[in-house]
Amino acid sequence: MSCFPCAIRAAASVIFLVTNVSPLRSDSWLKSITIPSTVNTIEESAFNTCDKLSSIIISEGVSDIKPDAFYSCGLKEVTIPGSVKTIKSSTFAFSLNLTQVNIEEGVTRIETSAFWNCSSLDSVNIPFGVTYIGELSFSECSSLRTIVIPSSVDTIGSYAFGDCYNLINLTISEGVKHIGDYAFINSNILEVEIPSTVYTIGS
Repeated sequence: MSCFPCAIRAAASVIFLVTNVSPLRSDSWLKSITIPSTVNTIEESAFNTCDKLSSIIISEGVSDIKPDAFYSCGLKEVTIPGSVKTIKSSTFAFSLNLTQVNIEEGVTRIETSAFWNCSSLDSVNIPFGVTYIGELSFSECSSLRTIVIPSSVDTIGSYAFGDCYNLINLTISEGVKHIGDYAFINSNILEVEIPSTVYTIGS
Protein backbone atom coordinates (compact mmCIF):
# COMPACT_ATOMS: atom_id res chain seq x y z
CA MET A 1 0.00 0.00 0.00
CA SER A 2 1.23 3.48 -0.77
CA CYS A 3 1.91 6.09 1.89
CA PHE A 4 -1.19 8.02 0.77
CA PRO A 5 -3.45 6.70 3.56
CA CYS A 6 -0.87 7.73 6.16
CA ALA A 7 -0.71 11.24 4.76
CA ILE A 8 -4.46 11.63 4.44
CA ARG A 9 -5.04 10.61 8.04
CA ALA A 10 -3.58 13.82 9.40
CA ALA A 11 -5.99 16.08 7.53
CA ALA A 12 -9.58 17.03 8.27
CA SER A 13 -10.37 17.92 4.65
CA VAL A 14 -8.60 16.69 1.56
CA ILE A 15 -8.58 17.47 -2.14
CA PHE A 16 -6.27 15.23 -4.13
CA LEU A 17 -5.20 14.39 -7.67
CA VAL A 18 -4.75 10.64 -8.05
CA THR A 19 -6.24 7.96 -10.28
CA ASN A 20 -7.52 5.55 -7.65
CA VAL A 21 -8.25 5.58 -3.93
CA SER A 22 -6.93 2.74 -1.76
CA PRO A 23 -8.34 1.84 1.66
CA LEU A 24 -7.81 4.21 4.55
CA ARG A 25 -7.37 3.22 8.16
CA SER A 26 -10.70 2.87 9.89
CA ASP A 27 -9.61 5.26 12.66
CA SER A 28 -8.99 8.05 10.16
CA TRP A 29 -9.92 11.54 11.38
CA LEU A 30 -10.93 12.51 7.86
CA LYS A 31 -14.15 14.57 7.93
CA SER A 32 -14.62 15.64 4.31
CA ILE A 33 -13.15 14.78 0.95
CA THR A 34 -13.45 15.78 -2.70
CA ILE A 35 -12.76 13.06 -5.23
CA PRO A 36 -11.94 14.73 -8.56
CA SER A 37 -12.63 13.58 -12.09
CA THR A 38 -9.06 12.32 -12.42
CA VAL A 39 -9.97 9.39 -10.16
CA ASN A 40 -11.19 6.33 -12.04
CA THR A 41 -11.68 3.87 -9.17
CA ILE A 42 -12.51 3.98 -5.48
CA GLU A 43 -11.21 0.67 -4.23
CA GLU A 44 -13.05 -1.92 -2.15
CA SER A 45 -13.46 -0.83 1.49
CA ALA A 46 -11.67 2.46 0.73
CA PHE A 47 -13.61 4.37 3.42
CA ASN A 48 -14.97 1.39 5.33
CA THR A 49 -15.85 2.37 8.93
CA CYS A 50 -14.50 5.93 8.54
CA ASP A 51 -17.21 7.07 10.92
CA LYS A 52 -15.99 10.68 11.11
CA LEU A 53 -16.29 11.16 7.33
CA SER A 54 -19.52 13.14 6.99
CA SER A 55 -19.10 14.98 3.68
CA ILE A 56 -17.96 13.83 0.24
CA ILE A 57 -18.03 15.14 -3.31
CA ILE A 58 -17.66 12.45 -5.98
CA SER A 59 -16.95 14.21 -9.26
CA GLU A 60 -18.37 13.26 -12.63
CA GLY A 61 -15.73 11.07 -14.24
CA VAL A 62 -15.31 8.61 -11.40
CA SER A 63 -16.43 5.37 -13.06
CA ASP A 64 -15.97 2.53 -10.59
CA ILE A 65 -16.80 2.35 -6.89
CA LYS A 66 -15.92 -1.07 -5.56
CA PRO A 67 -18.03 -3.06 -3.05
CA ASP A 68 -18.02 -1.91 0.58
CA ALA A 69 -16.25 1.33 -0.36
CA PHE A 70 -18.29 3.39 2.14
CA TYR A 71 -19.54 0.58 4.36
CA SER A 72 -20.46 1.85 7.83
CA CYS A 73 -18.99 5.31 7.35
CA GLY A 74 -20.32 8.60 8.69
CA LEU A 75 -21.64 10.21 5.48
CA LYS A 76 -24.78 12.32 5.83
CA GLU A 77 -25.57 12.72 2.14
CA VAL A 78 -24.06 11.71 -1.17
CA THR A 79 -24.53 12.38 -4.87
CA ILE A 80 -23.56 9.53 -7.15
CA PRO A 81 -22.59 10.86 -10.60
CA GLY A 82 -23.87 9.28 -13.79
CA SER A 83 -20.37 8.19 -14.73
CA VAL A 84 -20.73 5.49 -12.06
CA LYS A 85 -22.81 2.96 -13.96
CA THR A 86 -23.23 0.44 -11.14
CA ILE A 87 -23.67 0.99 -7.40
CA LYS A 88 -22.06 -2.22 -6.20
CA SER A 89 -22.75 -4.58 -3.34
CA SER A 90 -22.80 -3.03 0.13
CA THR A 91 -21.21 0.19 -1.14
CA PHE A 92 -23.03 2.32 1.46
CA ALA A 93 -24.47 -0.40 3.71
CA PHE A 94 -24.70 0.33 7.44
CA SER A 95 -23.99 4.05 6.93
CA LEU A 96 -26.30 4.93 9.77
CA ASN A 97 -26.01 8.74 9.42
CA LEU A 98 -26.85 8.80 5.71
CA THR A 99 -30.08 10.75 5.20
CA GLN A 100 -30.08 11.74 1.52
CA VAL A 101 -28.92 10.00 -1.66
CA ASN A 102 -29.03 11.66 -5.06
CA ILE A 103 -28.44 9.21 -7.91
CA GLU A 104 -27.80 10.99 -11.21
CA GLU A 105 -28.94 9.81 -14.62
CA GLY A 106 -26.41 7.44 -16.14
CA VAL A 107 -26.44 4.96 -13.27
CA THR A 108 -28.03 1.71 -14.51
CA ARG A 109 -27.75 -0.83 -11.68
CA ILE A 110 -28.13 -0.84 -7.90
CA GLU A 111 -26.62 -4.09 -6.68
CA THR A 112 -27.26 -6.36 -3.68
CA SER A 113 -27.33 -4.62 -0.29
CA ALA A 114 -26.03 -1.35 -1.75
CA PHE A 115 -27.83 0.74 0.90
CA TRP A 116 -28.75 -2.01 3.33
CA ASN A 117 -29.55 -0.76 6.84
CA CYS A 118 -29.01 2.92 6.13
CA SER A 119 -31.57 3.47 8.85
CA SER A 120 -31.61 7.30 8.67
CA LEU A 121 -32.09 7.43 4.89
CA ASP A 122 -35.31 9.33 4.23
CA SER A 123 -34.71 10.63 0.70
CA VAL A 124 -33.50 8.78 -2.38
CA ASN A 125 -34.25 9.30 -6.04
CA ILE A 126 -34.02 6.43 -8.50
CA PRO A 127 -33.54 8.06 -11.91
CA PHE A 128 -34.77 6.93 -15.29
CA GLY A 129 -32.11 4.66 -16.74
CA VAL A 130 -31.77 2.39 -13.75
CA THR A 131 -32.74 -1.10 -14.95
CA TYR A 132 -32.04 -3.26 -11.91
CA ILE A 133 -32.62 -2.85 -8.17
CA GLY A 134 -30.90 -5.75 -6.46
CA GLU A 135 -31.75 -7.98 -3.53
CA LEU A 136 -31.73 -6.23 -0.15
CA SER A 137 -30.57 -3.03 -1.85
CA PHE A 138 -32.62 -0.75 0.44
CA SER A 139 -33.60 -3.30 3.06
CA GLU A 140 -33.93 -1.95 6.61
CA CYS A 141 -33.89 1.67 5.43
CA SER A 142 -36.48 2.28 8.09
CA SER A 143 -36.78 6.06 7.58
CA LEU A 144 -37.81 5.86 3.92
CA ARG A 145 -41.37 7.03 3.36
CA THR A 146 -41.67 7.43 -0.42
CA ILE A 147 -40.23 5.50 -3.37
CA VAL A 148 -40.85 5.98 -7.08
CA ILE A 149 -39.69 3.14 -9.33
CA PRO A 150 -39.12 4.52 -12.85
CA SER A 151 -40.28 2.82 -16.03
CA SER A 152 -36.72 1.89 -17.01
CA VAL A 153 -36.49 -0.64 -14.16
CA ASP A 154 -36.89 -4.23 -15.33
CA THR A 155 -36.35 -6.05 -12.03
CA ILE A 156 -36.88 -5.31 -8.34
CA GLY A 157 -34.96 -7.95 -6.40
CA SER A 158 -36.06 -9.98 -3.41
CA TYR A 159 -36.30 -8.02 -0.15
CA ALA A 160 -35.17 -4.90 -2.06
CA PHE A 161 -37.25 -2.69 0.26
CA GLY A 162 -37.88 -5.25 2.98
CA ASP A 163 -38.24 -3.99 6.54
CA CYS A 164 -38.68 -0.39 5.42
CA TYR A 165 -41.20 0.03 8.20
CA ASN A 166 -42.13 3.64 7.43
CA LEU A 167 -42.50 3.22 3.67
CA ILE A 168 -46.06 4.30 2.93
CA ASN A 169 -45.95 5.75 -0.60
CA LEU A 170 -44.90 3.52 -3.48
CA THR A 171 -45.19 4.16 -7.20
CA ILE A 172 -44.24 1.37 -9.60
CA SER A 173 -44.13 2.76 -13.12
CA GLU A 174 -45.37 1.03 -16.24
CA GLY A 175 -42.42 -0.90 -17.65
CA VAL A 176 -41.37 -2.85 -14.56
CA LYS A 177 -41.49 -6.60 -15.33
CA HIS A 178 -40.25 -8.57 -12.31
CA ILE A 179 -40.84 -8.08 -8.59
CA GLY A 180 -38.91 -10.52 -6.39
CA ASP A 181 -39.88 -12.37 -3.25
CA TYR A 182 -40.81 -10.20 -0.26
CA ALA A 183 -39.64 -7.09 -2.12
CA PHE A 184 -41.71 -4.81 0.14
CA ILE A 185 -42.25 -7.02 3.18
CA ASN A 186 -42.84 -5.27 6.53
CA SER A 187 -43.58 -1.89 5.00
CA ASN A 188 -46.65 0.24 5.67
CA ILE A 189 -47.72 0.74 2.08
CA LEU A 190 -51.44 1.39 2.11
CA GLU A 191 -52.11 1.14 -1.61
CA VAL A 192 -50.14 0.39 -4.75
CA GLU A 193 -51.06 -0.10 -8.38
CA ILE A 194 -49.27 -2.96 -10.12
CA PRO A 195 -48.65 -1.98 -13.76
CA SER A 196 -49.73 -4.26 -16.59
CA THR A 197 -46.12 -4.84 -17.63
CA VAL A 198 -45.41 -6.86 -14.46
CA TYR A 199 -45.59 -10.58 -15.25
CA THR A 200 -43.76 -12.13 -12.31
CA ILE A 201 -44.37 -11.31 -8.64
CA GLY A 202 -42.64 -13.34 -5.93
CA SER A 203 -43.98 -14.45 -2.59
